[in-house]
Amino acid sequence: MRKIKNIVILLCVMSLLFILIVAPAYAAQKKFINIGTATVAGIFYPLGTSLAAVLNEYFPPDIIFSAEATAGSAQNVELLRAGEVKMALISNGPVYEAVNGIGAFEGKEAPFLRGITKVYSNKLQVVVRKDSGIDKIEDLKGKRVSVGAPGSGHEAMARYLFNAYGMKIENDIEAEYLGVSETTAQLRDGFIDAGIFAHSAPSAAIMEVFTTGLVKIISLSEEGAQEMAKLPTLEVTTVPAGTYTGLDYNVLTVGNFSHLYVTEDTDEELVYDITKTIFENISTLEEEFATWGGVRIEEAALGMPAPLHPGAERYLKEKGAL
Repeated sequence: MRKIKNIVILLCVMSLLFILIVAPAYAAQKKFINIGTATVAGIFYPLGTSLAAVLNEYFPPDIIFSAEATAGSAQNVELLRAGEVKMALISNGPVYEAVNGIGAFEGKEAPFLRGITKVYSNKLQVVVRKDSGIDKIEDLKGKRVSVGAPGSGHEAMARYLFNAYGMKIENDIEAEYLGVSETTAQLRDGFIDAGIFAHSAPSAAIMEVFTTGLVKIISLSEEGAQEMAKLPTLEVTTVPAGTYTGLDYNVLTVGNFSHLYVTEDTDEELVYDITKTIFENISTLEEEFATWGGVRIEEAALGMPAPLHPGAERYLKEKGAL
């Protein structure tokens, strides 16, 4: 009986040793790749969660992708720099500044950024309350304006806008640094006069506030649009009439692109496989989140201010996209 008891104890000890030694070793073999996105109410978060879902479906189980909510584009550059995220969605305005060490990244140049593909097109949309007395960009002076969450692509776009019109966020408006859902809620409830968005058109968040009948979108002037388009990351475009309920005119504005980024030291084979998986499964990605339907392999490097990662470049060249 004592012999059986000793055997049981020995087996328990061996099992415990297995858990303490072998299991951590197995866990250490797993590779966790988190994708920096933006606030959960924005477009980057569902783009990131859908991308992670599809990559997890096609990659080996020891490589695990996940989306991480962040403050947005500018913060994502810093998270990549610090190694706190492994991939990130970033609009090209902050990337242009980061690569060149200007604007918000003066003295903080980010030469380590490497692109994989274009994933999304943003359009500047200045949404104002109809009772605010705002009919043109100059009328924003002195008004309560949400310029987006700190470090977001919305904030970067807002700064480009006010600079083009000879104004400063800090001096000429009552700036509120709100996320997308907070901005639309405060527009609806009358706590702010205007919100500046760098979003798709249509944008679900803007569609929702348009249903109240309380808001409109104002156009840039020709001169203002051309001034903003002097930035190599922006181009003159429109938000067409009918994009939102009650929008019966074309809105003159500017737009830019957003891309998926990694750092220069990211493994080439890993990036090749990520790029390959994206472009071989666009329809699956689109089922997860419709915005992926606009991704085209021939436009993968379009408007990208940072160099392509060698892994992405190799795949795109193989497919004749470069």
